[in-house]
Amino acid sequence: MLFDSHVHFDTSRGEHGITALVERADHARVTDILAVGGSPALNRHAITAARLFPHKVRAAIGWDRDQALDGRRTGIARDPQSMLHYWSNRIARCRSIGIQISALGEIGLDYHYAADTAPDQRLLLRTQLAAARALHLPVIIHSRDADTDTLALLKEHVSALPDNPRFHPGVVHCFTGTTEFAAGILDLGFLIGLSGIITFANAKALRQTAKTIPAEKLLIETDTPYLAPVPYRGHRNQPFFLPAILQCLAETRNEPAERLAELTRANALALFSI
Repeated sequence: MLFDSHVHFDTSRGEHGITALVERADHARVTDILAVGGSPALNRHAITAARLFPHKVRAAIGWDRDQALDGRRTGIARDPQSMLHYWSNRIARCRSIGIQISALGEIGLDYHYAADTAPDQRLLLRTQLAAARALHLPVIIHSRDADTDTLALLKEHVSALPDNPRFHPGVVHCFTGTTEFAAGILDLGFLIGLSGIITFANAKALRQTAKTIPAEKLLIETDTPYLAPVPYRGHRNQPFFLPAILQCLAETRNEPAERLAELTRANALALFSI
């Protein structure tokens, strides 16, 4: 049984809609899915997926780095209490219809395309991290070309967490960083999510890093609908493709795929308190 720890549902109908993707995932032994938000639309779809498939799909909601210049969200980000109030109310509304929010995310930094918005991205991330602490939720972190600032903000976050050895602070998803960045993330207690990128021909360095990550700190994900793995390059990604990522990771680490499937699923269940 496999746990796809990062899926964006960006449409509710058709062959790429929620129902079609979740039902197709069954044929690949993907028994659990975390539907991840990041924008108002993605948050709505994540909640819808969890409502439609309560025994299979869990939801995470948040505001990603692309929301950093939205006037309303930037305004809320400037006041930690406003940010906490917003997410508290949103999560309470979900709970009222029987949906438990498993994490705040995805949130984070991306300087690859929008380095000019870095100060606003950091502000948005910092106040959402504070909200996650108050709400006792793990976080799902995106980081691209922002290793130094990501580590600094996550260190700040972890240092402010209550001392609870059973609480995992979160996961850095779709990891593409260096071995040194991975070590820094692991030292903070975070897990690392590996996506279809690990199957790419030009990902030799990432595969070397993947060998160094303790099995109890690993998650696997498709990051649907992006980054379809080999041999599905050129296709829109979906949870059905997760076994290709698992198989590549197993070969890279010289470990049985069945054992990695079991461990990564257990890691996800623990991280998201399922």
